[in-house]
Amino acid sequence: MVLFVLLLLLYCKKAVKNDLDMKYKLQNMNELEVEIEDLRKSNHDLKRENSELSQKLEYLQMIAPSTLDNEEILTPIGGHLPRALFLETRATLMILLSIPRWLTKPTILAKQDFNKLMRLLRGKAGHRRSRGTPLEQTTSVEDNVGTLVS
Repeated sequence: MVLFVLLLLLYCKKAVKNDLDMKYKLQNMNELEVEIEDLRKSNHDLKRENSELSQKLEYLQMIAPSTLDNEEILTPIGGHLPRALFLETRATLMILLSIPRWLTKPTILAKQDFNKLMRLLRGKAGHRRSRGTPLEQTTSVEDNVGTLVS
């Protein structure tokens, strides 16, 4: 009798263990089924997109020869438009570069901008000078180099 009870307990332990394994396997199987369904939907969407792209490719391959034959599409207005755009861009750049902004300001602001630029060029943008303006210093350096002083 004791042996029978022990065998019954052992069988129940194995049954419980098998039951937990089965629950785990069923859960994994459900997750895999959901993933399979997602992959099927994704595959269907990709096939549809591929079909649309192949139709577009066929259409573009059909119209490509006729597009190459039409010179008006390739060279608008007989090819003069690109040259006109180039000349317009070049003229705009020349106008922007030939009139610096400090020339259009009053003279005091122009001198301040000039002094600021000179300090930046010399690497002393943050320092104040006590020996005159950069223009005066440049003039004094030129005097020392050998220009005539009047």
